[in-house]
Amino acid sequence: MAVVWLGNGRPQRRFVAATLRRRLRLRFVAALYRRALRRLRAASAAAFKDVLEGAAMVGAARLNGDI
Repeated sequence: MAVVWLGNGRPQRRFVAATLRRRLRLRFVAALYRRALRRLRAASAAAFKDVLEGAAMVGAARLNGDI
């Protein structure tokens, strides 16, 4: 398959350090995102559990005639 380069006849070479830095930054941001998502999931599960426990306590108190 023939390849035609438009421009000065050869491809522009990017700096290897810049490419590595970009890849590392992408991995770092992805790791931060995953960690934040994990924390959000844990916090929402804890909040949901608290709501269910509170509803159960209110239901039990109503059955006992405390409220």
